[in-house]
Amino acid sequence: MKKDKDSNNETIKQFAQALFDVAREEKTMPETLTAAKRMADCLRDSTDMQRLVANPKFERKSIENLLDDLNAKLKLGKIIHNCLKLLARSRKLALFPKINSRLQELEARERGEVKGHILSAKKLNVVEKKSLEEALKSRLGKVPLALNFNEDESLISGIVITIQSHMVDLSLRTELRRLKQKLHNMEQTI
Repeated sequence: MKKDKDSNNETIKQFAQALFDVAREEKTMPETLTAAKRMADCLRDSTDMQRLVANPKFERKSIENLLDDLNAKLKLGKIIHNCLKLLARSRKLALFPKINSRLQELEARERGEVKGHILSAKKLNVVEKKSLEEALKSRLGKVPLALNFNEDESLISGIVITIQSHMVDLSLRTELRRLKQKLHNMEQTI
């Protein structure tokens, strides 16, 4: 299992870097980033696409035909379209949303921007988002910061802040897990 995860992480890094390099070389970075996000959103939001990607019974040729149709409708462009076909041939199309995230990070890093992700138990209002953004910017100094906000009710309450490879988990769910582990460890010693 760990070997598969390591292999997938390597695939994500390699494909994102290749997309980044080709887009920069061909001077199509804005179009490539937009197309990659559009396709990642499609894979993430469409249950039909998720079923298609997860089902090994679908023939590769059928998936490639579907990708041709998606390319025509979503105007993904040659770079993203070719990447998707390569991923489909190796049955790794489900990795594309993560490849997109990595690609977006590479581009932001080149511009000197830091990307962050805020996961909260409830939807944050504009004032809360602004306050959190200002607090994080003051900690990071003059580095440009781009935050992405999402909700996850399973956190129960609180937030999880991820900035680049650093994560701060201030959720009640995690605190309850820690407490459960401490109680379990205490039972073992009694």
